[in-house]
Amino acid sequence: NLPLAETTLTISLAYLSFIIAEHYLHVSGVMAVVTAALVVGSIGRTAISAESWHGLRETWEQLGFWANSLIFVLVGIVVPRLLIQTGTKEVVLFFVLLVAAFAARAAIIYGVLPLLRYTGLAERVNTGYKTVMFWGGLRGAVSLALALAIIENPAIPSDVQSFVGVLVAAFVLFTLFVNATTMGTVLSMFGLDKLSPAEEAIRDRAMGLSLTRVGEDVEAVAAEYQIDPNISQKFVREYETRVKTVDERLQNLEGITQDEWIRIGLAALGNQERKSYLDFYSKGYVGPNIARLLLDRIDDILDGLKHGGVDMYRQAVDKSLAFDWRFRLALYFHRRFGLTDLLSENFVKRFEVLSATIPTLTTQLNSGLAKVGEVVGDNVRLQLKELLEQRLAITTRAFAALELQYPQYSRTLKECHLGRLAVRLEESNYRSMYDEAVISSEVFKNLEIELEERLRLLEAQPRLDLGLDAQQLVSRVPFFESLDDVRIAEIAKLLRPSLVVPDEQILKKGEVGECMYFIASGVVEVGLEPEPVSLGSGEFFGEMALINEAPRVANVTAKAFCDLLILENREFHTLLEANPEMRA
Repeated sequence: NLPLAETTLTISLAYLSFIIAEHYLHVSGVMAVVTAALVVGSIGRTAISAESWHGLRETWEQLGFWANSLIFVLVGIVVPRLLIQTGTKEVVLFFVLLVAAFAARAAIIYGVLPLLRYTGLAERVNTGYKTVMFWGGLRGAVSLALALAIIENPAIPSDVQSFVGVLVAAFVLFTLFVNATTMGTVLSMFGLDKLSPAEEAIRDRAMGLSLTRVGEDVEAVAAEYQIDPNISQKFVREYETRVKTVDERLQNLEGITQDEWIRIGLAALGNQERKSYLDFYSKGYVGPNIARLLLDRIDDILDGLKHGGVDMYRQAVDKSLAFDWRFRLALYFHRRFGLTDLLSENFVKRFEVLSATIPTLTTQLNSGLAKVGEVVGDNVRLQLKELLEQRLAITTRAFAALELQYPQYSRTLKECHLGRLAVRLEESNYRSMYDEAVISSEVFKNLEIELEERLRLLEAQPRLDLGLDAQQLVSRVPFFESLDDVRIAEIAKLLRPSLVVPDEQILKKGEVGECMYFIASGVVEVGLEPEPVSLGSGEFFGEMALINEAPRVANVTAKAFCDLLILENREFHTLLEANPEMRA
């Protein structure tokens, strides 16, 4: 939390990006700065403290305003000298550039976007927004900065400098004086400059609630300041009249369905959730990587809601709780190469994400939903409550499955989270005492240093042991409990530990059996007819296919996280030969 240092570093990043790219890598310094800005804008919100981020944005808005103004001043100095040399050839080339630029933009917007939607890689964009994107693709400071870089580069021939400078400047001026000035007309043509019926309803309901409260507060304030009641009643009547007007507009409003109100409510709750995750990060409850994961997930849920309503919202929620490609890749490395570090890291992330999601959803049910309900109405609020409760239930079940598999780590993680929150509460108390002049700045700084040291210890991520040591797993299987440690060590060399996740299919009916499985922990379901059979810790399955050399007779699915020991066909016969008593 060093705002001055963080702001200085971002400014240094801009200069260093330009210098390194332009003078050492011999690529565009302007584009290097743009790339650096995109990176900072993308990850900066979860890499910089909330207090610093606010100041950083204000600083760069001011610098951006100055830079834009300066670029246009420089262009105003340089371009007239170039435009004097403009002839018929340059005019023709300018119109060719204009047609080519708009044709390329049209090809992307009206050609590529529908193709992406057809393939499922993008959502539908209506004609109005497509037209705005086509006509509103303004070219400003970046284009001019690139042109200036060419004009001022002595290694580039003068005729090329003149050619680029004239065409770029003319194109930018055209977009500013033609596209920009007519953009309002284009927006009006498609009604994009007005609020939608749903947005008007939200505005009117919010206004009605606010006016009602203000009318009540005016009377209280007037009484507190001993203002004549006749004066206060004048204002109260004015607010009552405005409330009636708003109510009449709401009654006459048509076209807002129940489903749309539910979407509005879910969107408001999603934005609340997003803000909550940012607060978690600023308070140190989660780290930057986990904050980015949480924000990505809620953004995906909001996108699903926006494009597909409640059904897509539910699908996005289910997807956010599923095991993503990163987790699947870590599982592959574990099963193929026996590597567990990447898998352990993904489990830790899942712990952190779920442990942050559950209190957020609980807070929304307890307080956030009431605020949203004031705008969307009681009937919609009850439906939103049902959706939130469903989401909280499946999220809690997912976390409970993790806790059941790794109870000690769950306890350690909760201790770390509570410790971090306690430190932040302590810091808040010290800051309040400092703001009220109870303690001096020297004392406050000393206390802050001590808190930072404690927080640094708590921020260290506890390591998760997946418990996949083969010998330990073998010793937990009752099938081998009569064996001594030497025999267990020998058997462990024949077995391969494997972790499976809930609802993962382990065996498929009809496939050729190449191995059998011992369950060290967890529960699997064998899909036998007429009723499935559940197998738990200490039991085994898949051995009949090896003994009889026959296809699998049933599907086997994990019902929870399971630690399995896999015995391949060759090792199976080796094990039976070395331990004849197991044949029984």
